[in-house]
Amino acid sequence: MLLVARRSSLVARRSSLVARRSSLVARRSSLVARRSSLVARRSSLVARRSSLVARRSSLVARRSSLVARRSSLVARRSSLVARRSSLVARRSSLSGRYAMLVTGSPSGPCSMVQAPIADTAQSSSAPALSVGFVLLPRFTLLPFAAFVDCLRLAADEGDRSRQLHCRWRFMTHDGNAALSSCGAEITPCEPFVDPGEFDYLVVIGGVLHDPGVADRAAIDYLRMAASKGVTLVGVCTGVLSLIQAGVMQGRRCCISWYHHGDLASRFRDIEPVADRLYLDDGDRLTCAGGSAAADLAAYLVERHLGRAWARKSLAIMLYDGHRAGEHGQPQPVVFDRISDRLVRRAIRVLEQQLGEPLSVDQLASRVGSSRRALERRFRATLGVGPQRFQRDLRLRYGLWLLHYTERSITEIGEACGFADTAHFSRHVRASFGASPSQLRRDPELVQDRLVDPYFLYVGSIT
Repeated sequence: MLLVARRSSLVARRSSLVARRSSLVARRSSLVARRSSLVARRSSLVARRSSLVARRSSLVARRSSLVARRSSLVARRSSLVARRSSLVARRSSLSGRYAMLVTGSPSGPCSMVQAPIADTAQSSSAPALSVGFVLLPRFTLLPFAAFVDCLRLAADEGDRSRQLHCRWRFMTHDGNAALSSCGAEITPCEPFVDPGEFDYLVVIGGVLHDPGVADRAAIDYLRMAASKGVTLVGVCTGVLSLIQAGVMQGRRCCISWYHHGDLASRFRDIEPVADRLYLDDGDRLTCAGGSAAADLAAYLVERHLGRAWARKSLAIMLYDGHRAGEHGQPQPVVFDRISDRLVRRAIRVLEQQLGEPLSVDQLASRVGSSRRALERRFRATLGVGPQRFQRDLRLRYGLWLLHYTERSITEIGEACGFADTAHFSRHVRASFGASPSQLRRDPELVQDRLVDPYFLYVGSIT
């Protein structure tokens, strides 16, 4: 009985311990749950704090944006006020000058007609763009007219032609009228003035000839302008005057494809390019001439007056739009038959290397192609490989020189990239069935119709 009672007591004690242990476990679980709840609450507070920080940053950024916008509006308002004041002052000045004209200060019918234009050109506010034109003997009329007309249309509202936003002056070495290559004269002109008065000095060249007195005076003037830091612009063969003045060392210059060979042969230390309309090299700008002169003028107008004025000029001149300097020059008629752009690009390179022939590997490297791909596409497009095409191009160029120039056969062979006179004569005889001297004496020995050397490869291709 005593053992049973003791055993019952132990069982009861064990049950009490189990119950106490269960209570501790439950309490521990409660603490764990409470701790998890606190952790979750803390995470929620951290997330809320992050959200508030982000919101604050957004508000700060928005406030900064509003402040910047307000500053911009204030600056714009100040600009408009200043512009209005300028216009009021300008109107007052013009009214005063008009009153002076009405009261009769100038005399004579011519002065009454010319006075408003002269006064307008010399208004109290300096024009945004000032250009001086140096017109060389027998200058080309088209690039000159295109350039100055683009300035004229940008200088005033509509086509009223007042020199308000732009100003230009025509100069020759002696101040006499300038005779263009087509026989038209430009007047009035004036002698060379201080080049520092202009933003740009534009040289309009013409028919190539040996430099005369007028050219030497112009070259001296260009050197003086370069020493004063005036930006020089060479248009058409005006580029040659810049080179002769010694202001193009170490620079590239843009020239028409038609004059590329002549310039390259006369100035071997200059790198002429004929794959674009004009080239901006900082304080030297060069232009191929022709209608591209209007694009260059519009480029300068946009730089000084804004795009709207440049577009206005070109639109009135019936241009489709402004062509960038990198725009390719219109190519000879040989290109009308060639749709492959790689072949067109290769021919353009060959035209500029008539005196210095390229290997097929060099040509392929210049146009970014492999030798095999270039040869395959030449044959598919023209029926001959690039080496044969280049040789024929050089020979036909030599043939043209034989008939239309007085150069010696040795000089022509060298200009066409042949090693010597015998080498040139041998290839000419093989291609045309007669020696260079025979072809020069009797042009009818060649059955093909002779055309300009850059319009060569238009006959049959076999």
